[in-house]
Amino acid sequence: MAEGRSLAETPTWSVATVTTVMVFVCLLVERSICRLGKWLKRTKRKAMLASLEKIREEKDTDSAGNSSEWGSNRAELTGDEINLFYYHCPEHHEPFVSFEGLEQLHRFLFILGLTHVFYSFATVVLSMMKASVPIC
Repeated sequence: MAEGRSLAETPTWSVATVTTVMVFVCLLVERSICRLGKWLKRTKRKAMLASLEKIREEKDTDSAGNSSEWGSNRAELTGDEINLFYYHCPEHHEPFVSFEGLEQLHRFLFILGLTHVFYSFATVVLSMMKASVPIC
């Protein structure tokens, strides 16, 4: 299997487009789950609402992450499956973003998210510490 372009070699507009689509899909799914929960509360479907809450808890614990479980839920594709799944470009064409580029983008966004959560947590803790210290 031939290696695709790395993220550094991929055009910026291509990376920006893929990132924007990924963010909008995540927001769409999140809002859909929220609206489904409101609808289940309004229609008093307690069993389904309880199931949705369990799904939300699982999603939250997966996103917070237990590093020992990260690889266990992920399906690994073989080289042939990747070729069948991903490389459908006609001859003399190349993919919008290579598989390797998508992997690098996924890792970058994950680290970016972790950094955002850490800095938000640090800001809240420091604000609470400052608020609890009396000013003379």
